[in-house]
Amino acid sequence: MDTLTESSGKLALIYLSTGTKPFSSSVNTILRTLYKPEYAKSNAQSNISSLVFAGEVVGIILFGYTSDISRKWSIFASTVIVFVFAALAAGSYGAHGSPVGLLNALAAYRFLLGIGIGGEYPAGSVGASESTGELKSGQRNRWFIWVTNFAIDFGFVVAAFGMFLV
Repeated sequence: MDTLTESSGKLALIYLSTGTKPFSSSVNTILRTLYKPEYAKSNAQSNISSLVFAGEVVGIILFGYTSDISRKWSIFASTVIVFVFAALAAGSYGAHGSPVGLLNALAAYRFLLGIGIGGEYPAGSVGASESTGELKSGQRNRWFIWVTNFAIDFGFVVAAFGMFLV
């Protein structure tokens, strides 16, 4: 396999991994629609957004450090965290069907999910910058920007249109 094909495959995987944050931003809109009275009376509106942000900061710091040590394991661990806690958040259920318990469980899972989301960007950026070193000079910055920044911007657009479909 030639160097350009190998680098393109690596860059494509990094491109796909940096797109989870925009979908995370739409949760408050969905919860406000589904649980109007309980959601309006609870602290969940501020907690769910704040906790995912706090988790992102922890993830950025943690995975920013670990991606310098081992890029492959760092992006893998970040993706596993996103997968596991997104599944737990999707299947969360309040004690005895309680909406308040559901919102509390979602808040906890969203913090842990935020760690994985925050870890994707530093780990993916390290991977992208290492992979672009194999490309010809004069093309490296273009591809680095394409697989990191454009992926995030495109994800926000897709997430916004996704809200119209739900």
